[in-house]
Amino acid sequence: MNVDDQPERDLIEEYQETTALVRKNNNLIKELIERYEKMSVLKREKFNNKDFEVVPPFEGKVEQLPRFLRALDYLAAEYEVTRYTNHLVPFLLHVEAKLKGAVAHQIGLGNYQTWDALREKLILAYDDKRDSATLAEELGVMSQKPNETPMQFYERIILHYDQMLAKLLLECNSNKDIVKGVTENYLDKRVLRRLMNGLKEPNKQFLKTRNPTTLEEAHSLLATFAQPDLVEIRTRGSGQSWQNKNNLNSQNKTVSNNQKTPFATKTSSPQNTQQRNLNQNWRNNNFKQNSNFNPNNKGPEPMSVQTRVNQLESVEQEEFESQDDFEGITSEDYEPVNFRDEASDSETLNMQTV
Repeated sequence: MNVDDQPERDLIEEYQETTALVRKNNNLIKELIERYEKMSVLKREKFNNKDFEVVPPFEGKVEQLPRFLRALDYLAAEYEVTRYTNHLVPFLLHVEAKLKGAVAHQIGLGNYQTWDALREKLILAYDDKRDSATLAEELGVMSQKPNETPMQFYERIILHYDQMLAKLLLECNSNKDIVKGVTENYLDKRVLRRLMNGLKEPNKQFLKTRNPTTLEEAHSLLATFAQPDLVEIRTRGSGQSWQNKNNLNSQNKTVSNNQKTPFATKTSSPQNTQQRNLNQNWRNNNFKQNSNFNPNNKGPEPMSVQTRVNQLESVEQEEFESQDDFEGITSEDYEPVNFRDEASDSETLNMQTV
């Protein structure tokens, strides 16, 4: 053997040893990968029914589809249904259990072999035909309805927000990075501003005073402040004017039997059918013709001439003494009129009543 060939032989042996070591390492790596895959398959072989409780039922309504697809997309990625085919069948069975009504018959799960194919069919059949621009315009005019609580208005805005995100995801070819940038820099702030401006008082002013920076913070504030009983009281009181309240109180107000009112007016209130006490010491100033107050039902007795003369003399004397204009005149200078002679000449007059 030539001595000059020794270095080459050493290099060849070293290369062979290195190659064997690399091959051995590769085999170890491959074995670890296979073991990991087997462990992953064993870990995900059994589906947990509790995981699918987050998926809401789908009844074919347009507003339900975005949240329904978003929950299933999360579980499809969690169970890796696109990578492990043995996960696809139980996953589709759980999806079928969430379809309600005629949707299960119209979709026909047996015709789809992948989740992506089923997802596309759901979008084509039940997705909202409005684009993201139209949904954004509708968001700008949303406000709390008359019979809607603040929490119901919040849920309606969030549902509209989910529809916008689903449309953006489709328009951006499922580029989640673009959608994430748009939502964080623009949509979240716009939806929060629409929520505060669309609420009724006093919740509107309350949120503006607290100035929440996220939708989650606004939800927490509404959940603690706008309780159902307080909202109901505010809703009843806000639409009723002061005058209507007074009219309502006046209709419900009743006057007791012993209560006197300064003005007696006819109202449309129900008539009081309770028996009144007729023994009332009220003075009646109204003149009633042919009224008889005598309990014996007899006519008034005729007044005598002497009684009438005495009354006239007393009245004349009182009027004279009350006059201050007649200075220097006393009762001694005044000679009263003798009504006796005049009365005796007029005895034929019929003076029966005053």
